[in-house]
Amino acid sequence: MKTKKMIWGLLPMAAALMLTACSNDIENVAEKPAKKIIPFTATVSTESVMTRIDAAEGSGTYRLTFTSGDKLYVSSLEESPGLEGMLTINSADVGQTTATFTGELKYTPGETDPATPAADLGIWVELVLEDEASSSSEICDNVKEAIQKYSNLGNEIKYSELSSFNFIPQNGFIDFDITLSGGNAPAAGTSVDITVDGTIVYDGEHSTTLSISGSSTVTSDGKVKFAIPVNASVEGYWTATLKDAKVTVIEGGTGTRYSGSCSFADSGGFKVEGKVYRAVRTIDSWTEYTPPAEP
Repeated sequence: MKTKKMIWGLLPMAAALMLTACSNDIENVAEKPAKKIIPFTATVSTESVMTRIDAAEGSGTYRLTFTSGDKLYVSSLEESPGLEGMLTINSADVGQTTATFTGELKYTPGETDPATPAADLGIWVELVLEDEASSSSEICDNVKEAIQKYSNLGNEIKYSELSSFNFIPQNGFIDFDITLSGGNAPAAGTSVDITVDGTIVYDGEHSTTLSISGSSTVTSDGKVKFAIPVNASVEGYWTATLKDAKVTVIEGGTGTRYSGSCSFADSGGFKVEGKVYRAVRTIDSWTEYTPPAEP
């Protein structure tokens, strides 16, 4: 019986200890910074950073204009503290090169982080296009279409800079002007199939294959004109050089068809990020085209 009395006597003490422990847990939870939803407005511009034609082969400036449905994605560079959200374009800014985006950001601080985002918190911002093209790029009729369809715009900034900043282009474009001449060249008005092939080298060590295809029509002055995007960000490398590149033009239709090709990147290649490059070339040698056998 003595043993039982001791056990029952200890119960109030155990209950008190449990309450104390629970109380401490509650205090610890209360001390942890809470998640916050932050209404936010950001003004973004493409005016000072958008792509320009390489001065060596032309002049002019091309800029992306915002369209209805474009969004601004915001994310902190580190997991803790976390900041993430999607801001929506102000409808009044559609068609402009500067736009205001509004929405909410979710801030998730760690145990030792401030209750609100620090001014020097590193974040990544990226434009999410309403008509964002698939990752499989295709030939476009002109540079403006290519820029609107395939622009990859972003920037790494601080939280204090988020209210107003400029984008930095993460890819480049090539604007082709190819004259088709010589015997067997496709005539004006002829539909042609086009392929663009090459190798994109990153920091001299990493590489990927460039392969884009599409179709066009020979102009009245015997040319094909088109544009392509060249992505410059793979495996975390933001600088890229296009090498060993060529264009192949194949006459469309049925019957006897001819093909010709030309190179447009010299042995040294060229940097592709943040610019539009003009590729003015001539194809004057044509061979009979034999389609590959069907499997």
